[in-house]
Amino acid sequence: MIEKGSKSIAKEAYLIEQIQGRNVIHAAQTTLESLELFIFSSLSYAKKLSRGQYGHIYHFDGKAEAVESLQVTSPELARKTAVLQLGMFATNFREPLPLRPTKVCII
Repeated sequence: MIEKGSKSIAKEAYLIEQIQGRNVIHAAQTTLESLELFIFSSLSYAKKLSRGQYGHIYHFDGKAEAVESLQVTSPELARKTAVLQLGMFATNFREPLPLRPTKVCII
């Protein structure tokens, strides 16, 4: 059973990211001959980039691992792929602070 606030939820999100990534990549592979450009939304590999300091940001790592898997398992598809990394969702503009972006003036 998954308990709210536990690492289990984060790990479950990691597994879901892996499954969804594989499914999307598989679907793109089935259209490879007619595919001109595959745009894949991902995030940076937090654990690897932080040298293990941030090893608990599972949803980032799950998305990054999908990109790594794509490059290894389907180099032909990888050549037709643009990886898009957005730090936030566009819908966050509607959210209350602190999720909503704010203008910062640097003098």
